[in-house]
Amino acid sequence: MLPLLGIRLYHNYMKRFLIILGFIAIVISSCGKEVSVNPEEAPPSKGFIYIETIPSGAKIYLNGNNTGRVTPDSIRWLPEGETQFRLKLENYRDSVFNHNIKESERAHLVVDFINNPYMRGRLICKTTPDQAEILINDSLTENKTPFEFKNLIPGKYKIKYNKYGCWSDSVIVTVRSGESTYADKKLPDSTVWVIYNRTNSKLPSNYLNHMLIVDSTIWLASSDSGLIRYSNGKYYSFNRFNSPLPDNIIYRILKDNNNNLWIATYSAGLVKYDGVSWTVYNKNNSKLPDNEIRAMGIDKTGKVWVGTYEKGLAVFDNNDWKIYTKENSGISSNLIKSIAFDENNIVWIGTFNAGVNKFDGENWESFDMIKSGFPSNNIESIFVEGNKIWLGMGVFGKNYGGIAYYNGSSWSSFMGMPSKSVVSIYSDDKNDLWMATSDGIARLAKPDALKEMYRTNNSPVPVNNITSVFIDKNNLKWITTAGGGLIKYKGE
Repeated sequence: MLPLLGIRLYHNYMKRFLIILGFIAIVISSCGKEVSVNPEEAPPSKGFIYIETIPSGAKIYLNGNNTGRVTPDSIRWLPEGETQFRLKLENYRDSVFNHNIKESERAHLVVDFINNPYMRGRLICKTTPDQAEILINDSLTENKTPFEFKNLIPGKYKIKYNKYGCWSDSVIVTVRSGESTYADKKLPDSTVWVIYNRTNSKLPSNYLNHMLIVDSTIWLASSDSGLIRYSNGKYYSFNRFNSPLPDNIIYRILKDNNNNLWIATYSAGLVKYDGVSWTVYNKNNSKLPDNEIRAMGIDKTGKVWVGTYEKGLAVFDNNDWKIYTKENSGISSNLIKSIAFDENNIVWIGTFNAGVNKFDGENWESFDMIKSGFPSNNIESIFVEGNKIWLGMGVFGKNYGGIAYYNGSSWSSFMGMPSKSVVSIYSDDKNDLWMATSDGIARLAKPDALKEMYRTNNSPVPVNNITSVFIDKNNLKWITTAGGGLIKYKGE
């Protein structure tokens, strides 16, 4: 048994030895062979180009691909051969050129956009009326409109026009390579029409909803800059960032017998301003049912009547509130748009969707499309003169607005006249009515004869969306607009 075991151990030992020996032979054999069969990579090209432009800031494209670089900058490791470069600079035509890259070349290229006539643009200046002086970037030129400036360097320019007897105006334009840029302006006649906007004055906003003149101070309700005061040639904006006024969107302004201002806001309730202190009434600190106020009125006793957007009519006597809604009174709707008082201190309340309500303190009476033949149930404005009532109406569903006239006993209605939406009415000392509409300024001979419509196409009015009309003691017409600033009309 022992000899046989020894033989087996010997064989196993030799077998392992031979395996190890074979592995060593393979390793030794491998050391003499190439590991990789790929050819040796060529060294990178040393082509180098530094690109500079006048002016700087051009994007660099190489063979149609954006390099992500902007002039002045360099492009390295460029291969030999023809390469296309494209330089893109704002307002300029692209500069495209080819360059033959040579081995180890170090080039410096300068591309002058400004002094290349091919890159210049044209500016055509026109005004109505013409013969206005032209200022470019606040520098007076020797030319008057109409005039074409050629070979202008591309970029932004401020163009201002001055003409005697007209209100100056300006516009910012962009001149581009190979293009004609037009700078057209209507210059309002300053002897009759005066336009105040953010461009030609320091008026803080062009979007105005309402106005009030107290003595020589003008108060403006804006859609973005709060309450604006214009006094002694200076504008000042009270807003939620520099005053206790809680909202920058103001719908209405009124003055009471104590010279307090009452301010209706879009989302922050009712505000009282006595010239020093601010008092805010909202649904959290008072009985005011809603913070969105669309209409206001102050009666002969000093009570403030507040029309909310959805929660009815609120009356404030400086101590307590009384609320009138469809649920607790004879009012026809909780969506109030306009409020006015007649000679007997009877209140007239215009609603968005249910006509107008008459309330004498005890009894309610409603007038609408069905009962009175109104063109619309959306009563945007009310003007009272004695026992005569004019209603300005807006679009309601598929029905256009217009006006309705009450002579003390019956109603007359006029569909779409003077416009589909009449939002403000005022009377002048010539027995004419002035109406702010969505389609311009309407002038009517009482009670309902349309005399004139002032629009952008036939007058210096800057926009057709008129938001309110106010006539001062000198019979000057003040008109607020949505986008065109403030208008003063000095004509008869």
